[in-house]
Amino acid sequence: MEKQNYPLPIYRYKVAIDGVAMDFQSVSGLETSFKTIEYKVGGAPNSHTTRIAGQQDAININLKKGIFQKDSFLYDWLKTCKGSADGKDVTVSLLDAAGIPLITWNVRNAFPTKLSAPGFDGSSNEVAIEEMTLVADSMEVNFA
Repeated sequence: MEKQNYPLPIYRYKVAIDGVAMDFQSVSGLETSFKTIEYKVGGAPNSHTTRIAGQQDAININLKKGIFQKDSFLYDWLKTCKGSADGKDVTVSLLDAAGIPLITWNVRNAFPTKLSAPGFDGSSNEVAIEEMTLVADSMEVNFA
């Protein structure tokens, strides 16, 4: 069977924020949804309900990454958004084995709404992971 008949693995990806490549442990929330508008068509007794897509819902993305000494990019970005949204474009690309993008999600005008520190546990030897939630205006998906 040809390789294209198999689903793509999710562990090879890259993320860039305003063109700056960054390493993240995980990315989630790349989804688009719309509010549903319902209205009745016709009069009784022959009326029926019709539904159409309405306004697009906000896109909420979650990024998780290990914390490195003196790497305050996410915190600094969050601080700049107080009182005004410092929107940045975010791209997430699913890669093939050679590192070439197969599918890219282009997220426009994303800004942070939440930054979570890791939970601390003196009996653990896990890596410290921070999590950031972004809200964005739109998303476009490009297939190679």
